[in-house]
Amino acid sequence: MDADSIREYARRYRELVAADKLRHWASQYERLGPVATWEAGQRLRDHMRIVQPDWPSARDRAADLADHIELKRKLDRTAGAIRPSSAKETGSGERPE
Repeated sequence: MDADSIREYARRYRELVAADKLRHWASQYERLGPVATWEAGQRLRDHMRIVQPDWPSARDRAADLADHIELKRKLDRTAGAIRPSSAKETGSGERPE
């Protein structure tokens, strides 16, 4: 077998699998709400702890915190860009309801 044949075989059902995953998680979320994704995340975490018992390392935690801080900074910046027009509408600096 050549490399192109292997790649073609590996890719052949990618779209079908992706669609099945989407249907599965939509169904789970519809049935259980946010608990479905929380429980899935906990199972993934438990699996990772089995595969790599020292996970997450201090380095992993530091990188995760840095990512969250960066996301918060971006959200704050975006909110700041949106607020001025809302503040003008209400005159109070608060978002209109």
